[in-house]
Amino acid sequence: MSTQCSSCGANNPDGAAWCNQCFAALSPGGVASSPAAPEPALAAPPAPTTTAESVDPVTEPAGDGVAEDSSGADEHLWTCTRCETPNPLSSNICSVCQAPIFVSFGAEQTPEPTLSPTEAAVNAVVPGLAHIRLGQTMMGVTIALLAVILLGFALLILVSAGRVLGPILGVLATVVLVLISAYDAQQIANRRPGAVLLKPRVLTFYAAGAIGLVVVVVWIQGLAGAATAP
Repeated sequence: MSTQCSSCGANNPDGAAWCNQCFAALSPGGVASSPAAPEPALAAPPAPTTTAESVDPVTEPAGDGVAEDSSGADEHLWTCTRCETPNPLSSNICSVCQAPIFVSFGAEQTPEPTLSPTEAAVNAVVPGLAHIRLGQTMMGVTIALLAVILLGFALLILVSAGRVLGPILGVLATVVLVLISAYDAQQIANRRPGAVLLKPRVLTFYAAGAIGLVVVVVWIQGLAGAATAP
C-alpha cells in the first residue's frame, strides 16, 4: 500500500512521514501538512567600527617658526645673540663682535671680563691690552702686532736711512691706531659692539695702507736723495 500526498499527489510508501517529492509532512490519513516555515536567520551583528574609520583625521597645525622671506634670503643666515647681527652660515664668527657661532646656538662660555669704559680707555694706551682684557684676545693681539710693526719699521728707517718723514708717518699711524682702539674698547665696555670701527677687514686694510704709505714715502725720499747726490 501507498500513501498519496495530498499536496502534490505523489505516491509514497505506506508509513512514510514525509513526501518524497515535495517533502510535505504526511498525516496518517494521507493529508500533507504545510511544512513549518524556517525560522529567520539572525542577522549578523555589524562589524565594529574602528576609531580610525569613524573619526575624521584632523590635520595638525603647523608648528610655530620663523617665517622665511619670499626671496629665501634668511635661509642661510644665523643671528648673533650678542649684537643681533645676521651672519652667513659659512662664517664661524660674528662679523661685528667676533662672537663664535657656537655661542648663538647655546654653547657655554666662560664669563667675559668686565671693564668700565674709563678702564678700557686707560688700558688701550698699551696697544691691544684693552681688547684682550675685554675678551677679544685675537683682535687685541692683532692690534699689538700692528703697532709693533709700525714702530719697528719707523725706527729701522730712521737708523738705516736717516730719513725722518717715514718714521714720523709710522709713529702717527700707530697713534691713530691706539686712539681708534681706545674708542672701540669703550664701545665694547658699554655693551655696544656694533659701534666698533676696527672690524677685522677694516684693520687689515688699515695695516696694509699704513705700511704701504711709509714704504712709498721712504722710496720717494731715496730717489730724491739719489738725484741730488754729486
